[in-house]
Amino acid sequence: MRGLYIHVPFCKKKCPYCDFYSVTDLSLIQPYLSSLKREMECYKKKVDTVYIGGGTPSLLEEKICDILEWVKKRFLWERGECTVEGNPESLSKDLMRLWKKCGVNRISMGVQSFDKCDLAFLGRIHSPGDARKAIDDALSVFENVSVDVIAGLPHHTPGDVLKTLKEIVRYGVQHISVYMLTIEDGTEFGERVRKGELVPLSEEGEREIFVEVCDFLEGEGYRHYEVSNFALPGYECRHNLNYWLLGEYIGLGPSAHSFTGSIRHANLPSLERYLRGEYQGFLEEVGGKRREEFLMLGLRLTSGVPLRDFELLFGPLAPLEDMLGKYLEVKNSRLRLTRSGMLLLNQVVVEILRRYEG
Repeated sequence: MRGLYIHVPFCKKKCPYCDFYSVTDLSLIQPYLSSLKREMECYKKKVDTVYIGGGTPSLLEEKICDILEWVKKRFLWERGECTVEGNPESLSKDLMRLWKKCGVNRISMGVQSFDKCDLAFLGRIHSPGDARKAIDDALSVFENVSVDVIAGLPHHTPGDVLKTLKEIVRYGVQHISVYMLTIEDGTEFGERVRKGELVPLSEEGEREIFVEVCDFLEGEGYRHYEVSNFALPGYECRHNLNYWLLGEYIGLGPSAHSFTGSIRHANLPSLERYLRGEYQGFLEEVGGKRREEFLMLGLRLTSGVPLRDFELLFGPLAPLEDMLGKYLEVKNSRLRLTRSGMLLLNQVVVEILRRYEG
C-alpha cells in the first residue's frame, strides 16, 4: 500500500501551539498550486490513499478539485480513501458537496473544543457555533467525518474534555482524534513556558484526562486503535494506518515527508524556496534507524508490535522486565503500551533502545 500526502501550508492565523509549517500570506496560494503541479510531474506511481493536510486546506476552496484532477492524471489512483482537512470557519455544505463530486470521501475537522474559553486560549478563530454547524453540514454530505479535539490545557479537568466529547459523540461522527496539548520549542506557547508565563498541566493531570477519555469513548463504541485516535468499527484512517505500519508514502508540498521503504526524505520547510522549484531537503537511509522506527511507529498502535518481530530485532524481553505491567504489556503475542505508557511513548522508546544498546 502507498499513500499520497499533500501539504497545504496556508493558515489565516498561526495558532500559538502549532509547530506544523504554515504561512499566512494567502496571496501565494496560486503560485503554490503552480509549483505543486510541477512537483507532481516528477511522479507516476500507484497510490491507494490521498490525504490533503496542512495548514488549512479548506482555504483552497474549489481549488482542492484542481489538485485532485492533477492527482488522477499523474498517479494511478482508484479513488480510495481521500481525506481533506478543514477548519469550521472555512467549511460550508456547498463546498463539501463540490469536494465530494471531485473524489473526497472523508473530512477531518479541527474543532478542538466547544468551549469558547478553550478556543480563545488556543488562538482558534472559529466559534462553538461555527463548529456545530460545520459538523452538521459535514455529516449531511459525507459518511466518514473525523473531528479533532485538543485536551490537557493547563486549566483542564477530565470533566472539561468530556463535555466536548459527549456533544461530539451525540452527532454520531465516525472518527475522533484526541490530542494532548504538547508544548513545542519554536511556538508561542513554547516561548511562554520558557519565560515562566505558562505552566503546562501536570503529568498526573494528563493521565487522569487520558484515562477518562479512553473509558468514555470506548464505552460509546469507539475503538481506541492508536494513541490519539478512536473510530467506530471500519472507520479507522487507512492513510495514517499506513504510516504506523511502515508503509510507503509520497509527500508533496513544503515540509512534506516521503518514505520508500528504505529511504526517507523531506521537502524543505520553505514556501519561498518551494516556489523556486527547490523541493528536497534531506535524504536518509532508514537502515540505522530501523529499530527506532519500528518502536516509535508500531507502538503508537494500541495493538502494538508482534512479539516475534520485536525479539528478532532486539532479543528476549528480559531487559524490560521491570517495565512490563507499568508501561508495557504482552497480549495475544504482541508487545504493546499500557495507557500509562501511551502518555510517555517517546520516553519509553528511548529507554527500550538504551537497554538494548550494543
